[in-house]
Amino acid sequence: MNPEKVYLVETPLGLILLDDQMKAFKMLRFESADKGRKLIKGLRAGKVDLEIIEFLGVYLKAGFKLVSEELELTRALAPEWGEKVIFEAPSQGGRWARNNPEKIAAFFSKTEKDVLESAREFALKDAEEEVVRASTDREKALIEAVKTYDTVTKSLNELTEKFRDWSELIWPGLLKSFKNSESALKFIASYDRAKEIGAGQLAGLDPSDFRKIKAILERTEDVPSSPVVSTYAATLLNIMDFREKIAKHIEKLVEEISPNLAAIAGPSLAAKLITRAGGVLELAKLPSSTVQVLGAEKALFRALKLGVRPPKHGIIFQHPLVHSTPRKFRGKVARVLASKISLAAKMDAFRGEDLSEGLKRELKVKVDKITQGDRK
Repeated sequence: MNPEKVYLVETPLGLILLDDQMKAFKMLRFESADKGRKLIKGLRAGKVDLEIIEFLGVYLKAGFKLVSEELELTRALAPEWGEKVIFEAPSQGGRWARNNPEKIAAFFSKTEKDVLESAREFALKDAEEEVVRASTDREKALIEAVKTYDTVTKSLNELTEKFRDWSELIWPGLLKSFKNSESALKFIASYDRAKEIGAGQLAGLDPSDFRKIKAILERTEDVPSSPVVSTYAATLLNIMDFREKIAKHIEKLVEEISPNLAAIAGPSLAAKLITRAGGVLELAKLPSSTVQVLGAEKALFRALKLGVRPPKHGIIFQHPLVHSTPRKFRGKVARVLASKISLAAKMDAFRGEDLSEGLKRELKVKVDKITQGDRK
């Protein structure tokens, strides 16, 4: 007797259709494990291969209702077959198949061990792909965060410069009276000319600075633009706070994605190197000589074109071991650092094991040998 429903069951060896008595009556054997994985991934994503459509279409055209555990598959088939395609998870057929691997194996003329081994390989491949996908997504997020940080920094620098010009017109000499720009911004952002200025607002200043600032404000108390500039200062502080949050987010991401590289280069420089290269794997593939001058491409091309001395370092100059080293040692230190950065990237890309402590010790020994040995 023909069943009213047919249950579609996925197995590592092929697709099976079961009737309502849980008897297998039709199968689609996979040509290979890779082909099977591709077809099943398509089912799960709602991208149905023509071979599968033909396999299922025979029974749908005959009036049977197809029961599937894949929601996207039912959505993909619904426009043509409507209510003949039913989503059910878990389905009766799916539960039966998972509980009876020996019967599935027999249907494909295989042993139960073959089915379980194939299922294990499927699961491992899926897990590997998921790890790669998640890692790639995080790297993309890191690269976008670094680009956003750079854009915010550039905008902040431009806005700060304009703020200095404007505030100087309103309160000549006021910014120079503060020990740092952030203190000045905080004061101006909270400045209310209708209220008396208290020592608390100018905490940390010398008495002479306090008197100087108060005198400047008293001379310019009727300037109409001051409330707008106070809002401007508050906006700059908000942007600075936002940039700091992005920096912390970048630091967290890069330490998760590439712990060895973050430990050797520092989170900030590591993030910039990954962004420049386009990813951890791409950075790992670069020779250390390229890593050494990454970020100095224009200077390198100019040197090649004109025959002048090539640059000794690119953005790795930002590393304390390079920029704090006497000029005569920087080239050698940059070369050693680039070598360790390249090795750290390879460990993160291919081994996934945190060996940063050993790398840092080796780096210190080599840098000390350069800087101390040359002095003897």
